Amino acid sequence: MRRRLLTVPTLLLGLLSGCGEDPPAPAAGIPAEHLDEVARRFNQGIGLMERFQPEAAVQSFEEVVGLAPGWTPGRLNLGIALLNVNDEPSRARAEAELGWVVEREPRNLTALYSLGMLLRHVDRPAEAQALFERVLEADPDDADAHYQLGILAQEDDPAAARLHLERTLELMPHHESACYRLAAPLREAGEPPRARPPLDRFRALHEAEARELAGMKDREKGPHAHLPPALHGDAA
Repeated sequence: MRRRLLTVPTLLLGLLSGCGEDPPAPAAGIPAEHLDEVARRFNQGIGLMERFQPEAAVQSFEEVVGLAPGWTPGRLNLGIALLNVNDEPSRARAEAELGWVVEREPRNLTALYSLGMLLRHVDRPAEAQALFERVLEADPDDADAHYQLGILAQEDDPAAARLHLERTLELMPHHESACYRLAAPLREAGEPPRARPPLDRFRALHEAEARELAGMKDREKGPHAHLPPALHGDAA
């Protein structure tokens, strides 16, 4: 199974770029005097998340935010690390950090998706649904946003759930969780023969371990979960 971490998507800031005698331009939101230390702490946090150590990553990203409080990637990664700690105080802090990013960057798909996952996990489905819908407005082919909306619609709108789950599998045929969940609305719609293929695919994917999942674990959260390159500079 491909493993993923829910961190900010591809990030190439070019912190040390420049030509000739021109000095490198600082990244927006990072004070020039803190560039090197922000890069070091950010890389450190990314490395800790790669090793599935979110508690330690929180400390690194807190230091990043302390040095560059207006830099969105620092806030976003702090929120994601807190989300992966997954206890009540950390979830509350994660909501605050991710909300800060969404307020300032309303089309930041990683922040929208991450906050949606958090709100779904704490049983605030209407708010989570609105966030996943915003992801699809910007990226209609986001398989995992379709999947999350399919889950949220299963009780109140089985027809919508079915459409979202079918779209998930059109976009990502090896999405094991969608295969499993699609069988129920098909049976409820009086189409048990159509429920068999996704169940058969679910079993085959499960046995082969060639699958995608969608849950709260850090490696199971969806397309806006790719680990970025570290910032330019030396990782600690």
